[in-house]
Amino acid sequence: MFRFRKVSQADKDKVLEISSKIWEGHDFIKYVFDDWVNESEGEFTIGEKDGEVIGFAKYTKHSDSVAWFEGIRTDEKYANQGFGKAITQYFISRAKAEGVETIGLSIYTGDNISMKIAESLGFKKDGYFTYGYKEFDKGINEPIVSKTVISIMSTATAWDLITRGNSYYMSNGYISYGWTFKKATYDLVDKLVKDNCVYGVLQEGKVNSIMVLTEDTHMDKGLNISFIDGDMGSMKKLIEFAEEQAINRGMEYYEVMAPIDERLINVLELNNFEFLSKNYKQYNVLVYNMKLI
Repeated sequence: MFRFRKVSQADKDKVLEISSKIWEGHDFIKYVFDDWVNESEGEFTIGEKDGEVIGFAKYTKHSDSVAWFEGIRTDEKYANQGFGKAITQYFISRAKAEGVETIGLSIYTGDNISMKIAESLGFKKDGYFTYGYKEFDKGINEPIVSKTVISIMSTATAWDLITRGNSYYMSNGYISYGWTFKKATYDLVDKLVKDNCVYGVLQEGKVNSIMVLTEDTHMDKGLNISFIDGDMGSMKKLIEFAEEQAINRGMEYYEVMAPIDERLINVLELNNFEFLSKNYKQYNVLVYNMKLI
């Protein structure tokens, strides 16, 4: 019924045409198209029916044992013809053939069709988040930032702060990169430390909180709070620091996938974050995974 093949540069206009009708024109595919086409790991895949392009999606390898599905899009002219389920099955088959142990994806809770497809294929809910963001006006003044915010240069310290805190439990061990999620591992934290992405608040000679900042590779000019934990006062200092970093780097916004921790959500409110849905104190983004081995 469907034919699948790799996306090429020649497909760009058609892919962006389909993408332009997603999220009221705010879809991220235009920012990642070139990178996805040129990526050697995984596959950026188009689906065709009767010679017509009807949709596409991305299969990404996070490691030899972990894969991630994202960017599943269907031309609205071909809605309800089973493309989303078919391309997901195609990627599951590929993952099995490659010896992948776990595959994951994230879904907005308003997308009931995608949730039904994922669950019908055996994906299980594994993480619950609320998406928040703050955009900057031109000419905005930089926030007053506490001088107690420091870079954390020790992987052991960063790992201890991440894994012993409430956010690690509430997020089920996930670190977010926008809408992509990775399970925290010591090696991942080590890379984040070496990339100068990890910060904390120093009080009485000890670091008592932690935040991971990454640039949002799926959008333009955005900074992502990948992980944050600590008491409310410390998290407020860290979020203000993140805002300063975003402004200094010429970003237009910063964002967070927040676990459903009322302390953190209250701090985000105090810093004038907006949220993806009105019921932002309830989860609006789900992380699913499937164990293949």
